[in-house]
Amino acid sequence: PVNSLDDLGNAFDAISYEKGAAVLSMFESAIGEERFRNGVRRYLYEHAHGNARSEDFFRAIAAEAGPENAVTIAGIKSFIEQPGVPRLAVSLDCGPDGKALPKLVVAQSRYLPAGQTTAAQAAAQSAAPPAASPAASPAAQRWTFPACFQFGRGGDFNETCALIQEPRTVVALPSGERCPRWVLSNRGGVGYFVSSLTPELTQQLVHTPLLPSEAIPVLHDAATLTASGEWSADLALELSTRFANHRQLPVAEAASDLAAVVRPSWLEGAGEREGFARYAQKNFGARARALGWTVKAGDHDGDAIQRQSLVPWVADMGNDAVLQKEATRLAREWLSAKAPFPVGARSALRTAARFAQGPSGRELLDACLDALHRVTSGDRRDVLAALGSFRDPALAELAWDALYAEKADAREGVSAMRLGAANDEAAAVLAVRYLRGHYDAIVKRLPEYSAAWFPRLGAALCDPAQRAEFEATLGDKASRVPGGARNYAQGIEEIGICIAARQSQRAALKNYLSKQ
Repeated sequence: PVNSLDDLGNAFDAISYEKGAAVLSMFESAIGEERFRNGVRRYLYEHAHGNARSEDFFRAIAAEAGPENAVTIAGIKSFIEQPGVPRLAVSLDCGPDGKALPKLVVAQSRYLPAGQTTAAQAAAQSAAPPAASPAASPAAQRWTFPACFQFGRGGDFNETCALIQEPRTVVALPSGERCPRWVLSNRGGVGYFVSSLTPELTQQLVHTPLLPSEAIPVLHDAATLTASGEWSADLALELSTRFANHRQLPVAEAASDLAAVVRPSWLEGAGEREGFARYAQKNFGARARALGWTVKAGDHDGDAIQRQSLVPWVADMGNDAVLQKEATRLAREWLSAKAPFPVGARSALRTAARFAQGPSGRELLDACLDALHRVTSGDRRDVLAALGSFRDPALAELAWDALYAEKADAREGVSAMRLGAANDEAAAVLAVRYLRGHYDAIVKRLPEYSAAWFPRLGAALCDPAQRAEFEATLGDKASRVPGGARNYAQGIEEIGICIAARQSQRAALKNYLSKQ
């Protein structure tokens, strides 16, 4: 509900757009594409040039979907009118002798990673009133949604679907089925829920041959559960290795995204950092160097997308000196040229800034600041992203001094933090440190909603000392601007989740990386 300026300041984000799209896609799949499309058309036609409420949308979809889908349509409300995402815990029951008609026992609950506060606690921290909801307690929350399961023995598989409504649902597999060896609980990844299998089923699935449509949702769920500490990091890295060089680029990208869940703060000491660099090089290095920083003749669809994520990650977490050196060379060349930047330049510019040091680093910083006065449009955002990515403390302070100088547009300083520091732990630490001494002066020159963004830096932090500085910097200031209180509560929450996951993953990571 939008009941205050704080609510208005937080209303337009990934929950509105990305979660909204995912939930609609899930129910479209259950109802049928044609019926759902006709329902949307009815809704638009009936309310053209006017206003509408959510109930109007539900009625329009229901009119086209038919009475047999009434319960499914009602399920859309369960995702709109309460926060969170369902966690679907799936176990297999084949009787004591393994010969009974196999059943899946499915339990739903709200997915809450270790370290996450409840909605009530977050509201108390943010000094904002909790949302009016019939299910304010996470323990009481329940969703209604379709779930489709695949199961099999080796390459022989079948599937079945069910509507999940109750806290516990038993899904009998089709008559004649033997007890399967593997189970996949989100066919095609169309369901908006987190799938959690028993340890035995998880181990089996990790070693089962999977088609691309099967592998992608498994890799995505593994990333979510590893980031929250539920999946062991060694198992996640083993799964990532299996698909690292898959010929289908979306699968390979999902594999590298899973490996990238391991945060720099999760690695202790030079030995573990070197071990993870060897892992990254062994499994992803050749692909990253083949992609390189720039578009090449013969690129396939998807190469440009993977280039933006994989290459800078290998340069950084893989400590790839070749990629780092090439990024610096290209950055200097592009910043000094009069021509527009090539497609995808941002990744190389940010990587060059990350590893800049000493006099040569100062030259790169000066080149960025000079280019900022020349370039326009998208190129300007690329330069801002680089300026927000410096990890050398002296260079970072000089960059922030220039971006927040009296005659500069302070909004561009926020953009630099958003595009650079918010995605990089080391740079985020320096950004928070800079705000500690300059926050009040900066905020006076910003629109209120721009200032509300600063707590988003918490998403990049993962250490108790970093959290303490974050609290000291923004704890008594964030609530003074519309939207800031909730962003601050979320920032604190995200730091806590990462710290808890790091602690739970310590033993597995140490053991796994010692063997690399």
